[in-house]
Amino acid sequence: MKKILLVLLSVQLIVHASCGSSSKEEASGLIIRHTPNPVKATLVKDKNNGAVSYKWTHRTEVINATSTPLKVVGFNVFSLYGDNWTNSNYTNKEFTNEDFSEWYVAGDSLDDGWIPVGCIAVDSNNWSTSSWQTNSRGKWQYKAVDIKGNKFIEILLEEHPLASSVFCYSHLEKPGLLQE
Repeated sequence: MKKILLVLLSVQLIVHASCGSSSKEEASGLIIRHTPNPVKATLVKDKNNGAVSYKWTHRTEVINATSTPLKVVGFNVFSLYGDNWTNSNYTNKEFTNEDFSEWYVAGDSLDDGWIPVGCIAVDSNNWSTSSWQTNSRGKWQYKAVDIKGNKFIEILLEEHPLASSVFCYSHLEKPGLLQE
């Protein structure tokens, strides 16, 4: 009985560790956190044309919980449209290591996008926008490699709940609701 239980536990751990990974990818040692999550929308007015859009702003932390330094080589955000996850960042392509190194500067010191063991890379002003408010989910994906070339991938789901009626158009001029 103990052997069966041990084998089942081992199988469960192997399945859990390899979830979402291909043979060359390891179970992720990356931890991604958005604060807040869910994130609420604020209204933003374009200074040039006066158009109003919704903006979701949050702090993003990328934590290296492995025993080796990791280099973030790419990251992206996707939105759920119907049954499909679609690239939804403003460039329509994956963000690069250079983008990561430039934007994730509020945490521990990085060297060319390498996150030392136990350290945290932080983008304290991460955001997404839309011309309409949605009750949707965002999926953030981060890809990293270690010095041996092992790949690490982590995905974080982000909630974009509908705002309360306080955000309806007739309230746009109220202080604190509109950012310019």
